[in-house]
Amino acid sequence: MTTPGFGTIPFGTGPFGLGGGAEPEPPPPPVVVERVDDFTAQHTWTAYARNSTYKPTVALPIIGAQLVVRHVGVGSAVLTTSYTRERWDALQPGAGLILYRDGRVEFSGPVRAVEVALDESGGRATIQVEAKSDEQVLAERLVFPDPLRAEDDQTVNDYWKYTGAASGAMRRLISDQAGPTCHAGRRVTGLTLAPDPNVGVSRSWTGLFASGGNLLGALGQMSVASGANLGVRVTGSEGALVASVYEPRDMSEALKFSVGLRNLRGFSYRLAAPTVTHAVAAGQGDLKARMRRAARTTDPLALEWRMQSWAYVDRRDTADAAELVQAAQDAVTEGAGTIELTLSLSDSQAASYGADWGLGDRIRVFIGFPDEPSIAEVAEVVREIAFEVGADGSEKITPAVGTADATALPSSPTQRQLRAVGLRLSALESNK
Repeated sequence: MTTPGFGTIPFGTGPFGLGGGAEPEPPPPPVVVERVDDFTAQHTWTAYARNSTYKPTVALPIIGAQLVVRHVGVGSAVLTTSYTRERWDALQPGAGLILYRDGRVEFSGPVRAVEVALDESGGRATIQVEAKSDEQVLAERLVFPDPLRAEDDQTVNDYWKYTGAASGAMRRLISDQAGPTCHAGRRVTGLTLAPDPNVGVSRSWTGLFASGGNLLGALGQMSVASGANLGVRVTGSEGALVASVYEPRDMSEALKFSVGLRNLRGFSYRLAAPTVTHAVAAGQGDLKARMRRAARTTDPLALEWRMQSWAYVDRRDTADAAELVQAAQDAVTEGAGTIELTLSLSDSQAASYGADWGLGDRIRVFIGFPDEPSIAEVAEVVREIAFEVGADGSEKITPAVGTADATALPSSPTQRQLRAVGLRLSALESNK
């Protein structure tokens, strides 16, 4: 067993992090899951169904659960519970799932599949429910050039546009494509926005249908370009969903992990070369008459690979030199080299998950082996966390730290290649 690894910022102020309402039945007593360096960690996992107004309703005893949460992306959860008719009825289409750790929401989102099964040998009936995190509502939306016009009446603007700080642009994009300033037919019921933190680079931002594949993909590209690794979170409270754009907390000086400090049990560390180091963006015109602007990487990590990987960005929709420079620079930024680091951490009095750090925080990890100097030092954002939870309250938590591609779940070389190709294609599509 490994504790800890990840967390989310609490989702509200009510007794179960959902802002109040009728209180669900009380959770069971805490289960002691591990003792590390004389530090006793007690954690209680509970699960509830929720209704269409995002209110917790029926308790779901945990037989087993696996969940993943992401800094910018859609999380997922699979929960197995014992069957009762009340639980089955509470998990029908339109319902949601909430998982709590020590009374704090770690996962919430809509149910996307539910299955009931009877074990013919033992006669035990179980329910397995699959859910996506609440960020799914952003992944299900496209980026329309004219937010208030019908989808078949996009006849005025070529692109969705915004000028200002990255956080304001991301917040406005959410509002325009899924929130209060969106066309009524595409608006997410009850979606509101948290205040703008006003962080990230200030520049012009554009979006179109294929940008990133969907609204959340476009937000991911904006996070990379923001210079601040901005995160996106959608949280539920009774009657509403709240979307927020946040800046990662920098805990890299206060929180350090290494084998020597006895809070790093295991790791997998992977470096990957950039896919784009140089780019040329071409504007309106034909052949030699086209305006062209170029960009090249200045990222120290990319320069260490001593390579040139060129990309061509077709922007024949514009003759603006500044837009061409930005398009070339975005291609270089999105094609940067990657650092992927998955960790097995130990809870301690000095660094306890949930109390001291969590998902989206920037932490520092010294990579190396006992009795040897460190081979690398990584100060990056916790991008993703995978959880496994047992019926006895035991938990295994695997965080991933690194650049935007860092993942807590292992992927094959083929999957990595497909992901790299997909990112490059989405970057090119966004410029059409």
